[in-house]
Amino acid sequence: MNRLVCALLAVGLWAAPAAAQVTNFSQDVNAAIDAGLAWLDGRGAFNANSSAGDAAGLVALALLEKRQSADQNAPPIGYANANAADRARLDAVMGYVINRSRNAGFYAYRDGADLMALSVYLRSGGPNAAGARAAINATFDRIRSNQNNAGYWCYQNGGCNDSSTTQLVMAGLAAAKGVFNSPDFADANRLAQLDQMVARCRQGYANNGSNGGLGGDKGHGYNAGNAASYQQTASGLWGQIIGGGDVNDPNVQAYLKWLYYRYSYTSTALANGGWSNSYMYYMWSSAKAYTFLEDSGIAANAGNVDVSQVGTLPANQNPAVGQRQVHLDPAAVRRATPRGNEGPGYYQDIRELPRWYFDYAYTIMNLQSGNGQFGNMAGHSRWNDYSYQAYALLVLERSVGGGCVDTDDDGACDAEDNCPRVPNPDQADGDGDGVGDLCDGCPGQADPDQVDGDRDGRNDACDNCPAQANPDQADGDQDGVGDLCDNCIGQPNPNQSDVDGDGAGDLCDACNGDPQPEVCDALDNDCDGTVDEDVGAGEACETGGIGACASGHQVCRDGGLVCEADAVPSPEVCDGLDNDCDGAVDNDILGLGEPCATGLPGACREGRSLCLGGFIQCNSDNDPAAERCNGADDDCDGRVDEEVRNACGACGDAGLDGCDGLDNDCDGQIDEDPDCPAGRICLEGACRNPCVNLECPGGQRCVEGACVDLCDLADCAPGWRCDPQNGQCSDPCAAVSCDEGEACVDGACVGPDDCAAAGCPNGQRCSADGCVPDPCADIECEIGQFCRGGRCVDSCANIACPFGEACVDGVCQATGCAEVSCPDGEVCAEAGCTADPCADVDCPAGNACIDGACELDPCAGIDCPPGQRCYVTGEGLAQCEWGDVEPDPGAGGQGGEPGAGGAGGMGGQPGAGGAGGSADSGVIPGGGAGDMGPDAQPDPAEVSCACRADQGGDPLPWLALLFGLPLVRRRRR
Repeated sequence: MNRLVCALLAVGLWAAPAAAQVTNFSQDVNAAIDAGLAWLDGRGAFNANSSAGDAAGLVALALLEKRQSADQNAPPIGYANANAADRARLDAVMGYVINRSRNAGFYAYRDGADLMALSVYLRSGGPNAAGARAAINATFDRIRSNQNNAGYWCYQNGGCNDSSTTQLVMAGLAAAKGVFNSPDFADANRLAQLDQMVARCRQGYANNGSNGGLGGDKGHGYNAGNAASYQQTASGLWGQIIGGGDVNDPNVQAYLKWLYYRYSYTSTALANGGWSNSYMYYMWSSAKAYTFLEDSGIAANAGNVDVSQVGTLPANQNPAVGQRQVHLDPAAVRRATPRGNEGPGYYQDIRELPRWYFDYAYTIMNLQSGNGQFGNMAGHSRWNDYSYQAYALLVLERSVGGGCVDTDDDGACDAEDNCPRVPNPDQADGDGDGVGDLCDGCPGQADPDQVDGDRDGRNDACDNCPAQANPDQADGDQDGVGDLCDNCIGQPNPNQSDVDGDGAGDLCDACNGDPQPEVCDALDNDCDGTVDEDVGAGEACETGGIGACASGHQVCRDGGLVCEADAVPSPEVCDGLDNDCDGAVDNDILGLGEPCATGLPGACREGRSLCLGGFIQCNSDNDPAAERCNGADDDCDGRVDEEVRNACGACGDAGLDGCDGLDNDCDGQIDEDPDCPAGRICLEGACRNPCVNLECPGGQRCVEGACVDLCDLADCAPGWRCDPQNGQCSDPCAAVSCDEGEACVDGACVGPDDCAAAGCPNGQRCSADGCVPDPCADIECEIGQFCRGGRCVDSCANIACPFGEACVDGVCQATGCAEVSCPDGEVCAEAGCTADPCADVDCPAGNACIDGACELDPCAGIDCPPGQRCYVTGEGLAQCEWGDVEPDPGAGGQGGEPGAGGAGGMGGQPGAGGAGGSADSGVIPGGGAGDMGPDAQPDPAEVSCACRADQGGDPLPWLALLFGLPLVRRRRR
């Protein structure tokens, strides 16, 4: 049975409102939402050209999902119910999302978020219905084309089993189904495709969950097979629910148990793979799953866990988990900042009970500053301001992204269905209590609470024995009191009178003594036939022991009261208690002092585990220090050598420019400080003799008052030679015949006959098929970027990542590697150290070792910004990082001979210095990205901006001078 049916924000689909529930807490939540949306508005997030970029769909959804009032049962505003100002904001930002979504390429995070916003906008009365529907169709078709056979979506394709991206896509599909099966926008073909996609995803999570080791629990990591994390286990729970699973599905139950055993609302650090910058992403992914399970109304079977139990298991109760949290008590916490300064009791209300939503919302409100922005949880960071702000608001709004579950397939979403477990499309409710007749425990009698305390199938309001289960409702004497709880069976006594309180009704009390209150004395004081029942038990007492064994409760035993300890000695865990009752707290805990990853970047990323304040923490081995120019992140802020390198991206003074045709001091000018001997002229990178009467020696010509070699004036084809006597170009290979498998380069035969050894003409690059057009030949990138595969990507030069993450295109992304380090000869691969397949591989020029095999060097043709070098990641991806402080560009080849590469590099194109090649980057290899983008980019002000005037493939610079063209241009590629 597929339970995914409709979007919550459908116009006209609202259920009748329940009784108003406005509390101090709900009013503070409402105020926090308004302040958070105002912060986004002030930052231009709702503008026609939204500053939120890829996160525009999320911020639009946060505005659409805003509740209509502080009433806890108030529905979202959507578009139709929004005020004029909010409609104007939605018109602008949704215009941006619609236009982008119709023609964009697939990007899982963005498409999933946009699909939610588009679906909610369309179904809640958005005026641009045609544009929204076209954008929904285009986005859905992209998503369908990029799901892999395992059921997952990767970032821009189906190339990996990535749970982080899959969760957002599934949220988009949950909302889109409400469009495809609605009477106004029906699309049976896409609806059938969607059903297949979500079912395949559900099976993927079922297949790839990993054993959590605490008892029937399964978790999921960033990728299938990675160590389980909070955010991805919650994503897997959500994905299976959207795919049709309910609380009693074995795999849904296993994922829910993982979160139950490790319940946390203040940190994701307890489990491996719990990335510090994914905290708010985890809060929303788990909140959606919990909300759907609650709305379904399906009770957990005996032995299973349901959402109401999450947050009720103390940390020291088996299975013991030291940092597991329990619910906050609304009556015991102070008012959330910055809402006010009231002390404990401000939120006390019979309608505010301890539950996961109070934990989440209270914690998030305490992160909000006075300007409405939500700050970081201690020890955590964020990917992006806009997505982080939107996730926080969506949790407060109890948003499920516009999707809903229809457990009984009757066309009504569970949140609106008055009988969610039994099909009743007519929603009949004869007694008007808000509960459909088909599932009303007291049909014909108004009973909106539907309380069945003894769980016998008959609600308390019409149960003749509400405290004891009696599904047959047997009442032999017909006095209205069930036989099971009648104190005088066989004699009608509806008032159940029992003057002496001995449990026997007055009409049939057989006690002939003088009943007295029962005391602990081994006697039947109350004449009920039982000795010492219910006396003395439950009163707190001290046992005389220590630690966890010190406290107890009195019990009546052998006619006297004794103090029995509440706990027995148990192995010590880090929880601030003396578990083993030896008089010391948190001592002799196994595993402390081991190397660990702090979650911080740079010099602070490695530490040792310690128990502090009842929690196991990773204490950094190093404190942040002042940043030095050394290629390292000394101050642990995630940036390398910021503000301490010169304009050329190196350490120390940039020096003078000289006369060599290069911008050596990186000030945008060439040869402005020539160091030519007296009487010589600096022209086009060389000190030259002046012309005498406009004449020069043989083999030279007078140009702008200086004698220039004839070959400087020649424009020879790649690989051709210039005769210095006459300035004529000739092919040195014209008369050369090489053996099979060899190629002629600069007049000599070299092997093998491939472009990796022989090079390619300017404007081309080497590929497995030979020389092909270079897609980066005519691309100019921004400062701090380089061109790869025809597009500009951010350099990793000023990025420092925590352990378990590596820089990919300027962003730290999780690798699945949790180890602090690997020994020599080994590399980190996913979740462990393994032998380095390239340790003993020696590749020929133009090749690099990738996964144990020699392949064309991905760094060939990559032009990194000044002061940086190219290296190859473990996945074979070219990246730019800081190079040597004084990088050696290598000597140019003679007559077409490939030049020697820079440090750690390889030969370049004929006649040019080699690019810095594959080298140890100092980061753990591995791919992947974190939670919702757009990811934070390096500050352009902190990236070196040096330029070169001798870019390979350009005409001689002096020719530009002759024609009045500028010599200095922006760096290409």
